[in-house]
Amino acid sequence: MRKVIQKSIVFILVAVALANLADYIYASALTSAATSSLSMFATITPSMTVVIDDTNPTLNIIPSSNGTFDSASVNVSAYSNGSVGYTLTMTPSNTSLTGSSTGATIPTLQTGGYTSDTFPANYWGVSVDSGTYSPAAATNLITVSSSNPDIASNTHTVDLGVSLDLTAALDTYSTTLNFSATATTQTYPITFTFDSGITSLAIKDANNVTKATISTSGNSANLDFAGTYTIVPTYGTAYLPGTITLASGSGFVNSDTYTYTVGSNAGAVAVTSTPKIYMQNISQASLATLMPNVGDEVTLYDNRDEKPYTVAKLADGNYWMTQNLDHDIVAEANYYTPQNTDIPSAWTPSTATYATGDDTWIGSRTAPESYDPGDLCWDGELNWNNGGTLDTATTACGNDKHMHIGNFYNWTAAVAMNDSSSYTADGTDTDQSICPAGWRLPTDSGAKSFDNLWSYYSSSFDANTMMNSPLYFTYAGNWIGWNYVVGRHSVYWSSVVTDRDSAHGLFFEALWRVYPQAGDYRIYGSSVRCVAR
Repeated sequence: MRKVIQKSIVFILVAVALANLADYIYASALTSAATSSLSMFATITPSMTVVIDDTNPTLNIIPSSNGTFDSASVNVSAYSNGSVGYTLTMTPSNTSLTGSSTGATIPTLQTGGYTSDTFPANYWGVSVDSGTYSPAAATNLITVSSSNPDIASNTHTVDLGVSLDLTAALDTYSTTLNFSATATTQTYPITFTFDSGITSLAIKDANNVTKATISTSGNSANLDFAGTYTIVPTYGTAYLPGTITLASGSGFVNSDTYTYTVGSNAGAVAVTSTPKIYMQNISQASLATLMPNVGDEVTLYDNRDEKPYTVAKLADGNYWMTQNLDHDIVAEANYYTPQNTDIPSAWTPSTATYATGDDTWIGSRTAPESYDPGDLCWDGELNWNNGGTLDTATTACGNDKHMHIGNFYNWTAAVAMNDSSSYTADGTDTDQSICPAGWRLPTDSGAKSFDNLWSYYSSSFDANTMMNSPLYFTYAGNWIGWNYVVGRHSVYWSSVVTDRDSAHGLFFEALWRVYPQAGDYRIYGSSVRCVAR
């Protein structure tokens, strides 16, 4: 007579939410003394949650000659957020239970449809939600569908069944079952519209992967419910970032891109650009509309290089740049016409740059010379001993566009000439410059002069009058082969010469004196501010 031994089957199940996969480790112990310590790890996507109710189910089997059946049940709860359903899939790492000592195996069922009463001996299988037992093979156990994008928690009972008879080898058997719950995400058609200032929209997901490119206004893209996308417009050169209008979901403007979160139905996104306003030939009436009050400031663009400039209505009633001219003569040397530059006829400048520091008499010079120090700004420090510095525009100056020092120009370059040697008599004025068309260099006297402008601000002069609102002049020094006395003084050219060597301009020293009709060597590189004609 054969001794009857109680066999233990132990399931140790541990759920850990990580990323994508749910692993169940299933162990069969065929001796009363042998147990196994095996773990299950559940890894889920952010849109799925899988919860196991019992991490240590245990069953005891007393084999019989005809086979004894038993099973362990695990409740698996799945929750899908922001989808219309999910699929719960099981994949065994090995379809047979393998003994750890003998290597003997217990195969899975070959066909399905078994109950606990008909389960064949020395096989194992899987049942879902109290159904019949089937082979433990890669299969979709259940698919949940719903038109509701927020699916409530759904619990499924997974039964792991086994039947053992007296012929099975004594050993501890195990395999791994992998369960994955994959969300079926709802997508909605979102229609994108945009104006003529935008040529296309790139729709990028949270991983910066382009989901769709909309090149024709009115086209749609299917986007995931609750997904957040970045809309990146491509603007025409004459347009700026504008606004975003949402018929569904939520969105906000972020510089020249937009962020949009898909709502729970189809909708539309309208992206609108804003036309740039150019300095060239803007009328006094338009300037008055844009800036009706003294101190009002707007940003206008130079159509020669698309650079922006702050412009304000100042106390003298004129419209002044409140930012130094940053136009690069060398880069734009191909052409200048009266339509874009303050010159009476087309001009082709030389490409020579001012970098030598040579103070040779201007009459021997036959090329316009300027120096571009790059995208630098004055750091705001005032120091009689040249203690200020120039920094990149993203550091000390905090990206304050008023503080950008622009380019340095000798007087010949400032008045858009190749040879200014004929201008020698004190008070000789020229009615041309490198300012945008419709703007000019200040004169030495009169309504559009530094002298007249300063008369409105001189009574309140202190260290901040020149560099703060609304004037925003900079102590940028000037260029004599290097940036000289930055933080101590600055010079701004007028359109009038002093003699054969010098020209008039605004000169001021930090914390001290302002000379609106001073003179400086025409060979030096100084700053330029333009005033509307």
